[in-house]
Amino acid sequence: MKHLIFAFLAIFTLFFGIQNSYSQTLSYGDEIHLQNSWNNYSGGFLDTRGYDRDYEKTGNHLCVSTATTNARATGTGTWKVLSAKGKDIGDPVLIGDEIHLQNGWDNYTGGFLDARGYQKDFAKTGNHLSVSTATVKNRDIGSGTWKIISATGKDNGTPVTQNFEVHLQNGWNNYSGGFLDTRGYQRDYAKTENHLCVSTANEKNRQNSGSGVWKVQIAGKSSSNSGESLPDEFAGWFRLKNVFRGDGECLEGNQINGTAKGGSTFMDKCQNVSGQLWKLEPAGDGFYRLKNQFRGDGECLEGNKVNSTYKGGGAS
Repeated sequence: MKHLIFAFLAIFTLFFGIQNSYSQTLSYGDEIHLQNSWNNYSGGFLDTRGYDRDYEKTGNHLCVSTATTNARATGTGTWKVLSAKGKDIGDPVLIGDEIHLQNGWDNYTGGFLDARGYQKDFAKTGNHLSVSTATVKNRDIGSGTWKIISATGKDNGTPVTQNFEVHLQNGWNNYSGGFLDTRGYQRDYAKTENHLCVSTANEKNRQNSGSGVWKVQIAGKSSSNSGESLPDEFAGWFRLKNVFRGDGECLEGNQINGTAKGGSTFMDKCQNVSGQLWKLEPAGDGFYRLKNQFRGDGECLEGNKVNSTYKGGGAS
């Protein structure tokens, strides 16, 4: 029974929460990191840090900068992608879409990415609006809405995939809010891991420096999939990671004794071994086999092995 539960949890994770290193299509509800391309992608990851001044009065919530890692603190560098136009969780995110970005700090209480107020000397520097998070999706009309624009010339309607390079245009005042941008080092950045200041700029890519280009890195898939068929991105091999107690062990197949095959599955520390690699293969009528890569034998996970009288709860 224990192995069967693990198998069900593993399959659930594969369909609804899996992360992999292959090309993925970004869907609404997915979690992402945004890496800034300034100075050959040394611009850091979009991050939240500390409460904004007078946040309780203004609705401005957390300060926003970049950090040298995508996880400076738990959830600070993670953003959930939500539709500003009513698209469903699990729908693909497309170039030209209008989105909200919700910060993952403290179980997603980090607020929504927002533009607010003019930068000092904005007319001279090209830095336009300040950026923080807000406690609501649209603190001011359009201030928490961002339009996705391809930084590599892709057409509107193109699905956003892993490592896509984009500009993010702010929707304030009929999309005159500028483009999400980095500028200058944070005070004490070497000590705090807070790296570059973040504001909007009047140009997509201020001074052609890469400061307005962001690479989309998918950090976690949404808990819903609106399609009835398996997406193309699941064509590769995957690890099946369990969330039990936060240990994050992976399902491993073909445990053997000597030269025997057909061993049971088990959970073990996630690592680069072929026994932890799985692939879905169509079996017809909407069903799939879960195939293991161990030693190239390619055995499949089997559940509910029963004897002549027992009808359920069998181990895998």
